[in-house]
Amino acid sequence: MKILSKIPTIIIVGIIAYIVIGSFLSSLLVNPYKPEKFEVYEQVIDKQINRIFLSPKGHLIYSKNLPQFENCFDIALFRIKGEKCTNLIGGLWNVDKDGSPLGLRYDSKAASVWNLRLELTNKIYNNMDESSFDAIGEKFEDRLYVYENQIEIGAGKFKKIEMKPEEISNVFQFISESKQGKVIR
Repeated sequence: MKILSKIPTIIIVGIIAYIVIGSFLSSLLVNPYKPEKFEVYEQVIDKQINRIFLSPKGHLIYSKNLPQFENCFDIALFRIKGEKCTNLIGGLWNVDKDGSPLGLRYDSKAASVWNLRLELTNKIYNNMDESSFDAIGEKFEDRLYVYENQIEIGAGKFKKIEMKPEEISNVFQFISESKQGKVIR
């Protein structure tokens, strides 16, 4: 009878040990961030159309378009590096890079969660006094939550949209061929 009363305690200790040991061991594995194909996400706020283009080659383009002003846009190209966070049980994720139990977060709908390091490599803007993006060469970290039909990066939520492959290719070609920090007027 005494053994039966200890079973819940043993189960709880086992779950805690699994989470702590699993968090630590998973921090030793690195899964670099690369989507399988080009993906495009969109967010519309106060008539401003923001789009994120994710490339399988490890690039992110963030474009801001203000359709109420003729030919007004701000576009930035980022190089992405990052690691996939560890999914422990169901929607329990460890987002800490060192695997600390303090990095536990719960999101039952996320397909994957990533810790990203982004470096701004180019920016282009038109019909604006200055770009809203940081200086070229700036580096920063952010977390990316990937859901079935949307992503969340920083404080922004973007819905997945479909674009023709040639449209996506044109965007990447436009920014990669443009001079760094180019202002189009």
